[in-house]
Amino acid sequence: MTAIPNIPPDPSQWRFIWAFPSLPKIDFFCWTLAHNSILTRDILRKRGMEGPSRCPLCVSEEESANHLLLLCPFAHDVWRGVLRSRADKVELLGNIPNLLHNLSPFDLSKKCLLKIAWIWIPKFTCWKLWLERNNRLFRDEKCTPGKIITKIQALLGETLDTKPAIRNEAALDSEEELWLKDLVPNYVFKPLPPAISQANWEIRLEEQEFIKWCSALEEHCLFFDGASKGNPGAAGGGGVLLNPDGSTEFRYQWGLGIESNNRAEALTLWQGLNLAIKRNLLTLSVFGDSRLIIQALNLNSNPS
Repeated sequence: MTAIPNIPPDPSQWRFIWAFPSLPKIDFFCWTLAHNSILTRDILRKRGMEGPSRCPLCVSEEESANHLLLLCPFAHDVWRGVLRSRADKVELLGNIPNLLHNLSPFDLSKKCLLKIAWIWIPKFTCWKLWLERNNRLFRDEKCTPGKIITKIQALLGETLDTKPAIRNEAALDSEEELWLKDLVPNYVFKPLPPAISQANWEIRLEEQEFIKWCSALEEHCLFFDGASKGNPGAAGGGGVLLNPDGSTEFRYQWGLGIESNNRAEALTLWQGLNLAIKRNLLTLSVFGDSRLIIQALNLNSNPS
């Protein structure tokens, strides 16, 4: 794994960030990063704001975006841990836009799942390194490189979960499959949520508007909610399915162990859909407060 000198950015590389969206806040951060506009110490100094200039991760070199996210020894350990067996075959380009544009050493043609994983790896790694930098500066909290790597893997796995339509059209070779399973071990073997025909996915509204709307519905309604204390932490979820006349068809709740908020929401919905299928209820409206989960299941739109 080597770094090469800066080269002028190509505007097409900025557009590449938006062509393969992940999570809006991360995509926006990467777009800002590609424009060299994140507020590292060197940028603040150019704007007339003086202060300590050392990198918060290594406390030895001057902080810049390239150093913080690529050249810092702490960042270097994180990159090696994320890339794993491919670390020695990847060039960490000293130019941030190039890093966000093309990192994979694999042939990605017709391998959409593998391709999107490689596109998101630099986004998520840069994002988590930036969060670690801010936690050290503003909260006096520190994580080890291993903990950062675990967070990146969890974020990648959760975000892939929100893209159920992504599939590899071509078979992966043994090296590619092993690398993907090593990176997101829980993703490959996790069953897909059950499909329900003619389901209407809606976002829960404010209480009064919601009551008025619900009273006008003429089909079964599933309400679900999941939560995690600590994110990740102790998690649970539950829900209720109402008949068109407003009576209760069933209620359910269950503990989920240690999960993140997004996975708690998804697993709670998955359980509710399974119970609905067992009762042969294949046309229903589903209500929840997780826009990410609902829009991910509605294949007509991207999660936001």
